[in-house]
Order: sequence, then structure tokens, then C-alpha cells
Amino acid sequence: MSVPRSVVTDYFTHYESELVRQRRKNRLRRKMFWAAGVNDLWAVDQHDKWKYKFGLALHSGIDPFVGKIHWMKIWWTNSNPRLILSYYLDAVQELGFMPLVSQSDPGTENFGLANGHTLLRHLHDPSLQGTLQHRWMREKKNVKPEIGWSQMRRRFTPGFENILDIGVNEGWYDPDVLIEAVIREYEV
Repeated sequence: MSVPRSVVTDYFTHYESELVRQRRKNRLRRKMFWAAGVNDLWAVDQHDKWKYKFGLALHSGIDPFVGKIHWMKIWWTNSNPRLILSYYLDAVQELGFMPLVSQSDPGTENFGLANGHTLLRHLHDPSLQGTLQHRWMREKKNVKPEIGWSQMRRRFTPGFENILDIGVNEGWYDPDVLIEAVIREYEV
């Protein structure tokens, strides 16, 4: 794909103005992402941008080496460790394989996934006993899922939010009514 430099410059000036300022001041720091290959690690992350407006929370699991999204789930919560572990286990069962390492931000919702993944890895390779097969990424360093959320916010979210707004405006759905969230949980 060939894109004129002016288009790229205009895009970054409009959407990434802070990064443009940092670049001009030579304050950008390069970071290296390294993965041994496909299924070396799966990075997971949650997204709460719709939590307060629509009462919906998102969660994703990505293989950052190839950019494959293994799951992107929407539910009324993304802070339940059992729910997050179920997303991971569903993906492992569907695909028939698991990564060597899982990766997430530190948060109680990810403890179930970290422990479940570590247990499965220990069952398959007893020499790993006593090791944690999960990488905790601190200080916003779980970059690959964040890039996925950023792309979704730009490409998918505007149109989908319009559809959700129609449901709220027509009275089909009220994110402030807890019983609707509970009923949705049991209907699925």
C-alpha cells in the first residue's frame, strides 16, 4: 500500500498530537517486543470504555506474534476471575493448544487465568514445577492488547456505539437497571 506522506502526517497530527510533540522533542523511547514465535505467549487485557455508558465490559486474548485475536468477549463484567479463565479455557479447547506463557496487567481478574494456565503447563511439563508460567506486565507494558483496543476504538466502536445508543434511546435496554444485566447473564 502506498500512502502519501501528507496523509500520514495529517493523520498523526490529528489523532496522535501528543506523540508528534514528543517526537519533535526527541522524547520517544523505543521498546522492543520479542516473542519466540507463534503461541509463545498470549496477551490478555480488559477494556472498560463501555462500562459506565452501556454497562458492558470487554475482554480479549491475543497472540501478539501474529496478531491473532483468540477471543474478544463482551459481557456485563470483566472483573470475575472465573469468567476470564473460562474465556482462556474455551480458546484452548477450541484451538487444541495453549501458549507457553500467558501475559496480563496485574489485576485480580487475571489471577484465575495465571493460575489455570500455570497448572495446565505443569501438567504437560512436570519440569516446570515451582515456576509461574504467566508474565505480569506493569506500568502499561501490556502493549499488544492495548494496540488492539486502540484499533477497535477507531474502526469498530463509532458505528457500534450508534447501534447501542438506538437501543438505549428506544428503551429496549437500560444499562442502569441491574436486573437486566442479571437476566442477560442467564439468557446466554
